[in-house]
Amino acid sequence: MVLRVLPGLFGVLFWYIAATWLLDPVGAAAGLQMELFDGAGRSSQIGDIGGFFLGSGSLLVLGAWRKSAALLRGAAIMVGAVGVMRILAWAFQDAAFAASSIAIEAVITGVALFVASRFEAEDSAAPEESAAPEA
Repeated sequence: MVLRVLPGLFGVLFWYIAATWLLDPVGAAAGLQMELFDGAGRSSQIGDIGGFFLGSGSLLVLGAWRKSAALLRGAAIMVGAVGVMRILAWAFQDAAFAASSIAIEAVITGVALFVASRFEAEDSAAPEESAAPEA
């Protein structure tokens, strides 16, 4: 039960962030140390970032609820990729090194992968039910 709580809480937090992008995009942008764009850029900013948090949050919540290693791995790939892209932006595009954001993404990725591995271990340790009754 404890294993299901942490990724689920991260997922709910991500849902909150996604809702903030819809309901208070100026505040959401400021929370990520950026300004809200205008025009088509605003659509991309709200859609891409809000969609990331909505999708990743859904994978985390559903993965925890269903005890699905695959869904948690999907969330880990998405969140981990953001951390990797931040590092690449620093290395190749003169972006600031966002150590605290990278650390948070690394923790969420690590938790999702750890819980996914535990769910798989539980599944492999459980006795398999046979399809036909024994005679």
